[in-house]
Amino acid sequence: MKKLLLSSLLIANGVVAAPFVVKDIRVEGVQPTTGESIISSIPVRVGQTATDTDVSNVVRHLFSQQRFADVRATREGNTLVIKVAEKPIIGKVEIEGNQAIPKDALEQNLKANLINQGEIFDAAKLEAFKEGLIEHYHSTGRYEAKIDTSVSNNTEGGVNIKLAINEGEVAKAKTIKFEGNNAFSDKKLLENLDIQPDVSWWNIFESSKFEQTAYQKDLETLRDFYLNRGYAKFAIQDTDVQFNDNKTEVALTYKLDEGSQYHVSEMRIIGNTANMDSQLNALLKEFKPGQLFRKSDLTQIEEEIKSILGDAGYGSAKVDIYPQFNEENKTVKISFVVDAGRRIYVRKIRFEGNGVTADSTLRREMRQQEGAWLSTNKASLGKARLERTGFYESVDMSMPNVEGTADQVDVVYKIKERNTGSINFGIGYGTENGISYQAGIKQDNFLGMGSTISLNGTRNNYGTSVNLGYTEPYFTKDGVSLGGNIFYEDYDNSDNDSMASYKRQTYGINGTLGFR
Repeated sequence: MKKLLLSSLLIANGVVAAPFVVKDIRVEGVQPTTGESIISSIPVRVGQTATDTDVSNVVRHLFSQQRFADVRATREGNTLVIKVAEKPIIGKVEIEGNQAIPKDALEQNLKANLINQGEIFDAAKLEAFKEGLIEHYHSTGRYEAKIDTSVSNNTEGGVNIKLAINEGEVAKAKTIKFEGNNAFSDKKLLENLDIQPDVSWWNIFESSKFEQTAYQKDLETLRDFYLNRGYAKFAIQDTDVQFNDNKTEVALTYKLDEGSQYHVSEMRIIGNTANMDSQLNALLKEFKPGQLFRKSDLTQIEEEIKSILGDAGYGSAKVDIYPQFNEENKTVKISFVVDAGRRIYVRKIRFEGNGVTADSTLRREMRQQEGAWLSTNKASLGKARLERTGFYESVDMSMPNVEGTADQVDVVYKIKERNTGSINFGIGYGTENGISYQAGIKQDNFLGMGSTISLNGTRNNYGTSVNLGYTEPYFTKDGVSLGGNIFYEDYDNSDNDSMASYKRQTYGINGTLGFR
């Protein structure tokens, strides 16, 4: 592409030696309407004095649209002539041979990569999609997967694309071995892993598929297994992965360096703690000198330090863990080095994606206040409360920094609303009442205010009943809810000789109060 562009620019510069007044612009190689569109988009106009640079910019501009395989600009008298060759338009896209990946999923990905009917064909995009799909198959254990792509001209001047997929078989772990493990047996280590050897009489309910996600998870599982049992310097030195010729079987060997087992002699929290030493040091009250080193203990304390500081406005606090080893007695001293950073304040709380729900309905679920310091716990609680309403498919929270400040953020909740209305209808039959019909309609988050309204009715041979219900979850700002029902029932079985006949007509209203 760069060579082609350079060649076109040289041609343009060679032909247009001196500036000239453009009296006409002509486009060749496309339909007239397309030519008009090109003329309206280029940075040269009729009546303008055009230089070499101006004409070169025309070529650059058209190449940047990625619509053309070739662009050339020449001068014929005072006419600027632009010759273009359009890239072909994609007609049909066919897929065959796929089983592990549904066809609609492949089509969606092709569309996302602009490889679908009506798009401009780009060979580089097709090749990138092919390589990405092969990589995906490899990640799911299909290391023999192959994809052939063919591009053919169609009768409309465009191209058709065909993807012929050979997914291959899923590779399975034939053997799994460990080297360097003295403290634990192969069997003990293996029982913690997701990938198991392909031995039919042993792991009927286990997976022997050698998938990259499971493999990476097993590496982390091995590390955690040792680090939570005192082996603070444990390392996986190497892994040996050997495939058979057709890449359907794997011989896997983990090469381990267990190191020694350590006990913790001391834990301390130091650094910039924002004068919260007493609250932070309380986290260490359960610690007993001589206890076994466990990574999970350290991670829990680290998270609790961040939580305490985050609740006090230090939402970007950092905690680094520094171990000091005593090889003589196999102990380790742990220092949690804290940098509380600046206290962060919330400028605004914003909501995105609420096409139906009113801002006030969302805001009343918040416990974080605008203008106050950021409490990460309160901000997260707001997210949890929104999720509990049941009105939203998803709630995502982010805290972007306010531009131009070092200590302010906005708390942004991005929501995806769900359809909160429902309609039901039913037919039943009873020996006494005959055929009965039931119908109902219910709308949660009514008018975007968070309230619920419902209407239900029943009718059979002897009567009709109707119930209208309404619930306001925030009748007061303190979270007291108010609910009520208006009901009506009309019953008359005087035409039934087999039953004691009577008439009844009732109606009324009731209410309920609730506390959140």
